[in-house]
Amino acid sequence: MINPEGDHPFNAIEQRVEPAPNFAVLTPFEFLADFRMEARKAKHRVWGQALDMQTGHPGGAFFHIFEEATKRGLDARLNIDWFSRLVSEPGINSTITIKSAIGKGKYHRFFKDHNQKTYRRLARAGVKVSFLNPPDVLQRVFPFFGRNHIKIYIIDNIAYLGGINIDDSSFKSVDFVVKISDPEIVETLTEQFVSENQEKEDQQIDLENGTVFVDGGKAGQSIILDAAIYMIDIAKKGVRNISSFTPDGPFLNALRKAHERGVNVEVLKPTGTRGVYALLDFKNKLFMTVNRKRVPFTLTEEPVHAKLLIVDDEAVLFGSHNLMQSGVNAGTREIALFSTNPQLVQNLVSFYTKIRSQAVKR
Repeated sequence: MINPEGDHPFNAIEQRVEPAPNFAVLTPFEFLADFRMEARKAKHRVWGQALDMQTGHPGGAFFHIFEEATKRGLDARLNIDWFSRLVSEPGINSTITIKSAIGKGKYHRFFKDHNQKTYRRLARAGVKVSFLNPPDVLQRVFPFFGRNHIKIYIIDNIAYLGGINIDDSSFKSVDFVVKISDPEIVETLTEQFVSENQEKEDQQIDLENGTVFVDGGKAGQSIILDAAIYMIDIAKKGVRNISSFTPDGPFLNALRKAHERGVNVEVLKPTGTRGVYALLDFKNKLFMTVNRKRVPFTLTEEPVHAKLLIVDDEAVLFGSHNLMQSGVNAGTREIALFSTNPQLVQNLVSFYTKIRSQAVKR
């Protein structure tokens, strides 16, 4: 639980008094607080894997957890997609030369260099830092293709699965991870914690409390997106979706068809996105206008990075996938958990309801 006194996000780190239970839904600062608490009790391992891990306020606290773990002789590992070496908080690193020409490159270069120093410091401290998916020439300029988008955090026999990256922007957004102590799910997620590039094979692992889907990263192919569309196609009462972007492609068409047959459909999304992602969202808004007008949107002024699908308040799908065709076309490796476990469903419905209550209907 969280001590309610104080409203600054970092207070959550200091004021958490006990670990969260199985299937708890944790916002970014709640996750960081719980992760640190569990890490201090860890006996064997402290692992983290994400697309993006940057220095900054949450990054500094997160990386310190791993340095502390190595001092205690634990197995501390960070699997970071090469994306984190191609970008920094100000943007794509390949643009530094252009920014320097107009007098704005020093600010960007500072963050790039600061990240590199942090990665080296972690390695010297004994943290096993692995960078996944070395880029080809094109990916150095356009770093959004062929990435490992999976976010998994593991401490001993506990795992956290969701959409949270370790960077300032993620901790300023609506996002979550689910804390999991179910042994089967934790073991499966541990197997997906890669130390080197894997074969681009899709996987479906059926478990007692859910199904883990893994997109191998074949461009244009996604069993996670297929599963989401199937869930919508068989929905009887309601479909609720939290998305960073305006939906597109087959997923949008499935939402539209469900709405037309009388299913209560709602998409919770931000009013807009930032940076290069704004271009992607603009494309979706421009070319999907006719279809999206038939899908009710609820817009929030807050930035959104969460990825969640709820069907009939009986089944959920969540993880790293934005459920967008454009991401599938980029050949992104993704993970998601489908479940009908009543406690997990209830917790995610409650999370959605809370976020929805803060949004403004448009």
